[in-house]
Amino acid sequence: MTEQGVDVFFPNIMFINKDALTQGLMINMLKTMHCGDIMVFEEPTQALRTLQENVGYFDIVISDSHFRNMSCTEFLKTFRSMDNTTPVLMVTGKASRDLLIEAIKAGVNDCLATPFGRKDLLTKVQKLIQDRRESHKSVAANVC
Repeated sequence: MTEQGVDVFFPNIMFINKDALTQGLMINMLKTMHCGDIMVFEEPTQALRTLQENVGYFDIVISDSHFRNMSCTEFLKTFRSMDNTTPVLMVTGKASRDLLIEAIKAGVNDCLATPFGRKDLLTKVQKLIQDRRESHKSVAANVC
């Protein structure tokens, strides 16, 4: 959308985390960057169904690193089989070297260790979204 010659963009965000308190905190932080839709899921299976039905709708996926019914690696690999361009930011309270290596191999774009502040979150989210938008612009320019 363009408003008075300025590119206006409201990113759609998917957030996956089972903890209600964390969900509320993240939504409040993300709303300060003027988002489009913010969809929250407690479990990755629900999120994957929605992603499959809406490929390309989300501009970023923010995901917990631990789930009850699926490993983070399994989620990432399944997601990447459906969508290889939407950035994934993994949020974790257990940022071990092994977990990070495993997540990167499975397709995560960046990681944010807890505790973190609003500025840290928004900086990473905005950078990942901007990188994706620039990548799409360069692909479109090469096609034309």
